[in-house]
Amino acid sequence: METPFTFGKLAIGDDFTNRTEEIIRLKNNFVSGINTRIKK
Repeated sequence: METPFTFGKLAIGDDFTNRTEEIIRLKNNFVSGINTRIKK
């Protein structure tokens, strides 16, 4: 599975914006007390 995140370089353009789905998922995990690990 491809990671939706940018590592090791400046996040610009689409790498920085339009992350609505990912933000919702991370927020829901946080609110629900689900540990979330972001890896590449």
